[in-house]
Amino acid sequence: SDGRSSRSAARHRQNITGGELAGLVAVLRLIEQLVAQDESIRLATYENQQWMPVGTFFGLMGCPVPTRLKAQILKTLTAFAKTPSIASTLWLSLESAQVLQTITQPSHNHPNDGRASGGIEIELEEIEASEEEYPETRAFLGFMLTLAENSPIPEALGAGYRASGFAPYLQFVRDSVFLNFDTRSYRRPNEKWEVCCGALEILHRILADHQPTSSDFVHGAGLSGHQHGGGNLDVATSPGHTVLLHMLNESLLLSKVLNVIFDCAMELGDVTGMSSVPSHLASVEQAGLLALRMIECALAKQEAFNQLLREHGGMQSGILVTPLDQLLLTVNSRTAQPDYFLHIAKFLSMPHCRPELALAAVKILGWSVQSPSVHSKLVAILTSSENDAQAILLGFVERLEADESEIYQGEIEQDPNTPSQIRSAIRKYILHMLLLALPCHAPNLSHFLLGFELLKPVSQTKLQDPGVGGSPRTCLHAILSLLECRSAAPSSSLAGLPLTCTASPHLAGLCYRLLYELCAAAATSLVTLRYLRSSHDFLGKQLMLTPPTELVEASGSETLSDEDRQLQLDLMEQQTWLLRITALDLRLTAQQQQFSHTQHLVSILFASASSWDGLGSSSVTPAEGALDKRLLRVLDCIDFRQENVEPFQLQHFNTALVEEELSKRTSRTDDRLCIGSFELYDVRAIHLMLMQELNGAQTASAAGQRQFILEEIDSVLVAIVQRNVSRRHLAGRLAFFDAWRQVVEVALIACPIDMLPGSQRVALLFEVIQDLLLKVLSPDINADLVSAILPVVMTVMAQLRQSFAASRNASQASASGRDGGFAAAGVGLPAGPLHSVLVSVCEAISQCSSTQRRHRAYLYGALLYYLQLCADAATHDSNNSQNSGAGPSAQERAFGLAQPSISTVLTSSNLETLASYGDSVMDIVCRDACEGHHVGRMLALALLDAVIAVDWHHHWLQFLVRHGYLRHLIDSLVQEDTTLQSALRPSPEPLRGLYIYESKMALLTRLAQSTNGAQALLQLGLLGKLSECRYLDTRPDVNASNGYHQATADMSEMEQDESHFVPSVLERYRQLILPTLKLVVSVLTSAGRQNRDVSGQVSHFVFSHINVFTAILEDRPQHLTLSALHELMLVTAVVSHIGSAPTVMVVGAGLPVQLQHQHAQLKKLMLGLLPRYCQPHAWPKLVKAVGECDVGLEQSNGTGLSDLVPSTDSAASNGGQASTGSSTASLDEQATIWLQQICANTMTFCRHSITNPSAIKRTPLESTIFRPDISESALREVRPQYSTDASSMTPAPPLAALVRQVKLSADAAQRAADEMKSFQTRFKNLHTMSSEECQQLLSDHVDWTKLSTLQRQQSVRQCLTRLIQHKTQQVDLLLCILNS
Repeated sequence: SDGRSSRSAARHRQNITGGELAGLVAVLRLIEQLVAQDESIRLATYENQQWMPVGTFFGLMGCPVPTRLKAQILKTLTAFAKTPSIASTLWLSLESAQVLQTITQPSHNHPNDGRASGGIEIELEEIEASEEEYPETRAFLGFMLTLAENSPIPEALGAGYRASGFAPYLQFVRDSVFLNFDTRSYRRPNEKWEVCCGALEILHRILADHQPTSSDFVHGAGLSGHQHGGGNLDVATSPGHTVLLHMLNESLLLSKVLNVIFDCAMELGDVTGMSSVPSHLASVEQAGLLALRMIECALAKQEAFNQLLREHGGMQSGILVTPLDQLLLTVNSRTAQPDYFLHIAKFLSMPHCRPELALAAVKILGWSVQSPSVHSKLVAILTSSENDAQAILLGFVERLEADESEIYQGEIEQDPNTPSQIRSAIRKYILHMLLLALPCHAPNLSHFLLGFELLKPVSQTKLQDPGVGGSPRTCLHAILSLLECRSAAPSSSLAGLPLTCTASPHLAGLCYRLLYELCAAAATSLVTLRYLRSSHDFLGKQLMLTPPTELVEASGSETLSDEDRQLQLDLMEQQTWLLRITALDLRLTAQQQQFSHTQHLVSILFASASSWDGLGSSSVTPAEGALDKRLLRVLDCIDFRQENVEPFQLQHFNTALVEEELSKRTSRTDDRLCIGSFELYDVRAIHLMLMQELNGAQTASAAGQRQFILEEIDSVLVAIVQRNVSRRHLAGRLAFFDAWRQVVEVALIACPIDMLPGSQRVALLFEVIQDLLLKVLSPDINADLVSAILPVVMTVMAQLRQSFAASRNASQASASGRDGGFAAAGVGLPAGPLHSVLVSVCEAISQCSSTQRRHRAYLYGALLYYLQLCADAATHDSNNSQNSGAGPSAQERAFGLAQPSISTVLTSSNLETLASYGDSVMDIVCRDACEGHHVGRMLALALLDAVIAVDWHHHWLQFLVRHGYLRHLIDSLVQEDTTLQSALRPSPEPLRGLYIYESKMALLTRLAQSTNGAQALLQLGLLGKLSECRYLDTRPDVNASNGYHQATADMSEMEQDESHFVPSVLERYRQLILPTLKLVVSVLTSAGRQNRDVSGQVSHFVFSHINVFTAILEDRPQHLTLSALHELMLVTAVVSHIGSAPTVMVVGAGLPVQLQHQHAQLKKLMLGLLPRYCQPHAWPKLVKAVGECDVGLEQSNGTGLSDLVPSTDSAASNGGQASTGSSTASLDEQATIWLQQICANTMTFCRHSITNPSAIKRTPLESTIFRPDISESALREVRPQYSTDASSMTPAPPLAALVRQVKLSADAAQRAADEMKSFQTRFKNLHTMSSEECQQLLSDHVDWTKLSTLQRQQSVRQCLTRLIQHKTQQVDLLLCILNS
């Protein structure tokens, strides 16, 4: 019986006297000290067969000896357990000795009683509890903790006698010890917390070592646990899984852990005014720390746990859990308030306590703020009391301002173990928590700690310095004080940098990142940037110290230590976020027209780094001609070289299999650098995998070479760590370069163009692009960095083109009407730098491998901008000569005495440079134009277009023909016919095929504009291929809904799609047919009208698509759009070149009846255009109608007029200030030109129909174009006809209409010529124009008051150039009409 056993044990304990007990305890303590201090003594004592200490000690544990002796025995066994090999055997000895009764022995009276009949559990309840002292229990807990720390818990523990596993021991620790520790009496009050600490240490160790796996959810219920309300939790055999499951439910375990935290907060909160906690509360402090760590571990593991639970059926598995962060919102039974988070946060405001408490508390808050449902209530809990809110805010600020330096601990992250490291870690985790909370819905925890408004919208906050208007000191003030520029030690090379940047570099990087996130968030951006500008001039002072000297010196060094490399990386991170903040501030101030601050930052960025007197300088200007620009020095800090990764040299492992397994064990992280997501090897997972392979090897050779294999595993781990270091550094360099790119692009694009003088801006761009191209051509450059550099090269080249245009316009505007050439304007094309840029780009293209298509695409874009820059210069020279009347005389041109312009010389030099590379560059570009990625194809086609435009010797054309590339382009029109037809579906596939088609047709059109190109295209059967294309016949039926564009609703159905980004079906069709018509017109123009073969092929093309031509010609929309007018103009141009087709298509024989009917129909439709489009007095009304319709279409569809009108010279050079004002005028001018072109085409067709020899064979009625009637009354009968039926058209118009047209056209030509001369005179005397004249000249849509003087001059000059060109075109077209 249990009672008799207890009385027998009591009688036996009386046999040991007090002296004997003291002697035994003393001997055991001596053994404990010896064994604990020296491992060799430990092993020798354990292995001694005569002593057999472990067996003896466990035997004594089963004897009825005093608990004090048993406690010392357990402590001595704990000393033996410090060796892992001994600890693994002690698990089995512990189970065999049944110190804790794990095998049930049901009695006769209670056969179903599952309680043990003896062991430490009985002694705890009956002996220690009655004596109110618990030495054995505390020693047993310490023994189990040491075993768990030095040897994994055996999964087969107790197998064969009971359900294997740790469950009985866990149940004892959790239920018998921890859950009841505060219900027992204690003679020494502090012992209660010591027992609590012992139990929590084991539970925390089990939980910390546990990693949720799928196997945890496969086992059935194996353990009965306690749950709030008396229910059971089904758990697996894994002890960590069991503990985690209890932590994710409203269990007694979680309730007790939270009570420990509350009691600890209350006990420690009462101790104030002391530097440290009294010794009698040390155990309370330790218990609170362990409880906080339990919460922290559970929060860290719950996401993985929930993910696995969802994968294994969720509720169907019988396991129900609640997120722990939500359980922390439950009501505290002690206070009847949901204040667990409040008491956790209070640990940060207890400076007298151990810093580990604050670290655990801030980690818990960091995990909790990531839950939106919890975070929305967290701020209300922490600010429920004003006093508590102020104390918590003050605690966070004091923790941030703790003066602790970081200590480099190597590449593998380690837990802080010294007070200094812990306080440094607290500061980092506070910043991590602020970063995690900042994106949450306002008001959030970051807003509270950083001093933003909580009761009003965050954007209405007015940040003030501490004490101003009662403002408290917040974490934002603490961060700015950490980043305050100050002098370092006199011997330091980093004098002037904030001390935090070097003493705690990673912390400083987090501070800069938090400032960036504040500046980037919509709610806090304006408030934060305003405060930084007004109170601290933060960016100005920081940029003055950029780049750090240490960073510049370390960028090219190869002998840096690991600690120096880490410092370099941290400094790079700091500069990354600083530059990103600068880019945001520049963009915002430029947008808000705060030009003084913008100018201040631009001056710092583009000034010489050595031109500063000190931190007090606030008004500076860029050093003219200084090559040592600050922004370029920042670029020099980046090491673009490739870091070589040494391959593994393995003898015991398969190298290929190891590499394959390593690739599977990577994770994306941004915890270290906080600069973006990048992949790192999981060192712990790889180490575990390699050790499992080693332990799984059962061969004798593996056992004999175990030490060598362990050394090889260490070498693999060291190599993996180095690979992670390389990846971190590469990510840091990429992020640093990206931040530099943002500053450069914002400063050059978003900021006003007059922030930098024109010559200095161009010189700076040349320096940047040459520096970047030199880095690209470096033989040891990293490929990832090349991918980052090339887009910047293309962007800078685009800016170089615009800067040349802007500088040219500005210089010409200031030249006071003198000669408008480059030399006279003071802005010359620097042939030397431009030539070096071209050589570098061509060299980079030739060096790209066949797989680097993306790299070549960016290089094509850069080269395309370069050629456009040269083309702009040539166009500008031509316009200046035309506008001002200057230029070589006829005699000079006749005798070759005219001096070539700079642009002409540069173009010749460009062609020679391209030719110097032979066929290599041509072959690369042509191959990319025919195959590869769609973006690369379009850029390659555009590049070919630009090169062929200036290739006077036709070398590139000959190469295209000789190598079959041109035939491939022509044949692809038919091959891609199905793809182009699918682009006209209501819901099309991606439109990349349509855009490639447009680029291809633009190239073919460029070729067709020369005689040689047109002949090559005709010889390769271009028009025949176009005749076979069916996509041209898929024109939408625009007359299906009661007339085309008869109402705005009908127009919206035809002209816009559900998504404004995707063009409508009709717009997409015009994107197909307009390039085709332009190509045919170009071929006809270059080949000559007298070429009967060409006319025959064009006639075949027209009659192959006769339905399309007739549909366009018979279309009489009442609401005419510019795109429809353009389409009609091109159709009439093609049809007018056919003339009288029968003499071309058939020689000596009549046409088939069908072709005769089709030709007659074309003629009727062409003549039907005369009443509507060939009356000069009706043109203004048509132009007005086109303008009104297109403006309405722009407002409803979101498309700009610039999409419909070709751009003029240097339209973007003034930053878009006057683009809106000129768009409407350009639309009207373009509509006028196309109306006149339609009229000229129609009259040309009529002349050909009359003068063609075949006309004499027709009847007079068939050959009549104008009936012989010149009376005034006949003119009143001429009205536009809108019938779509060609057969129903009215008879031929009277001859009086032709007479009136000739008269009106002559008058219009004379007016246009006079206006052109007037505009040319104004252009010559631009400097004498008054401001009223300039304002009248510009459109009413331009806000004259918002333009600077330079912008006004540029706008007037561009307007005059456009008007001169327009009037010149008008004169030419009107003369053509008169000649017809």
